[in-house]
Amino acid sequence: MNVAPDINQKMQTSDGICLSYSISRCSNAKYTLVMLHGLASNQTRWSEFLNHTELTSRMNLLRMDLRGHGCSMSYGHIGHKIWQQDLNAMLQQESLDKIILVGHSMGAQLALHYAAAHPSKVKGLILIDPTLPKKLKGWLAIARRLRYPLWFVIAVMRLSYKLVNRHKTYPNRDLHALDTKTRKLMARESRDIIADLYSSPKEDLKYMPLVNYLQDIYASTGRLPDLSKIHCPVKVLLSKDSSIVDTANIKDYFSPDIPLEISEINANHWPLTEKPEETQRIIDGWCLNQLASDTP
Repeated sequence: MNVAPDINQKMQTSDGICLSYSISRCSNAKYTLVMLHGLASNQTRWSEFLNHTELTSRMNLLRMDLRGHGCSMSYGHIGHKIWQQDLNAMLQQESLDKIILVGHSMGAQLALHYAAAHPSKVKGLILIDPTLPKKLKGWLAIARRLRYPLWFVIAVMRLSYKLVNRHKTYPNRDLHALDTKTRKLMARESRDIIADLYSSPKEDLKYMPLVNYLQDIYASTGRLPDLSKIHCPVKVLLSKDSSIVDTANIKDYFSPDIPLEISEINANHWPLTEKPEETQRIIDGWCLNQLASDTP
């Protein structure tokens, strides 16, 4: 099969926002793997995975900067509903209608929302430490309890950004480079250092406006969709030592009628950073099994 390189693309939305995404096409591919990043992240979260995955010769691969992140920067309303609309428009622009969604953290939650709203398009879900609201731990659990005051703060901030026309430029964060640096620090110092680096508002706010960061938190702590609408196979990857999500009894969220597999990785919520090879093998193996089961 011929495999096209990973090409960066731009898309203009109906409300004037320029969205950034990258796509690698494979001739005769039946499915597209769509990669969704998490809170305060961007599409470079998947750069290392793309450099090593076996799926480039079997599937189209698409990753995107969600609106309000990376090179899809905006200062207006963001959240699961509008991210779903953006993804839908992107898939239409690329003429893609059969997808497997893989999402990390908030991106896994977005994958659930999209799959519930568009069940005919989604042929599989891979959820990496999904931020299920009632399973949140630490500071996100506190944010969930303060969700309604947070909504008021966000509304005031969005208005202030609009009134003063504040369009500060933010650098794009290279998460692949950060992952490489972090693994060296973890080997030299402690595994626990990753939580300080990857859940630090001080660091995150160097790369995105505060109003967007707060909207990410609001989205991560919101209600799940009706999961009974999801009928596709689901793979869940859970970090054994997650400081963000309580991983116990995750299977209870899903219908017993759907094919569900759960794997555990010895990590703390960032397995794509902490255990990249193991995570890639699990994702590749599961996707290849799905492709094999779809073969007549």
